[in-house]
Amino acid sequence: MHLAKGVILCCLFFKVSGFEPVTITLSLGTAVFAGAAGIYKYLTYCQENECCDERWIKLDADALIKDLNRRLYGQHLVPKIISKYLKSHMKNKGSRALSLSFHGETGTGKNYVSKIIAENMYRKGMDSKYVHLISAAKDYVEMMNADDYSKKIKDVVETGVRDCAHSLFIFDEVDKAPTKVIDALTIYMEPYDKINGVDYKKATFLFLR
Repeated sequence: MHLAKGVILCCLFFKVSGFEPVTITLSLGTAVFAGAAGIYKYLTYCQENECCDERWIKLDADALIKDLNRRLYGQHLVPKIISKYLKSHMKNKGSRALSLSFHGETGTGKNYVSKIIAENMYRKGMDSKYVHLISAAKDYVEMMNADDYSKKIKDVVETGVRDCAHSLFIFDEVDKAPTKVIDALTIYMEPYDKINGVDYKKATFLFLR
């Protein structure tokens, strides 16, 4: 049986206390028009404006390896290891968010590697609104404010992932952050399906020490 324009697509029934059930009908023509308009608006908007989709977020693992090899010196293990984990993660094969920890003295390239990763994952690189850089040395100065810092960092992560599941969080000089701040992040890296209705498994966390 074919559905002609204007035929009832679905009905929604609900009962208001003290009144008879009310029926709201939605015609197929109305639904198709509204859906097409929404899709057209999304497609045209995201051509020029950054959106959380493959036009703006897409990892080329081979290009990442080449870029790391070309721009790094004395870090021959880094390219393959990083690209391996990121490639698997971006294919949604993991049971939890990806967290990588970079250790080394000042000048060994921790921030530089993070920048290269961002540039190979996001069209706008470090300027992407889905890349969040947090500096412990700058943002977590007073240890007595650890509770406030914990609430703020949770808000950054939760808001970021709600905006885009494939958000990247870079924590610079994380060793200088209060322990409570780090503890507040652990829940987002556990293998939960969802936390308060939000899936964090596609997020990436880089910890620079």
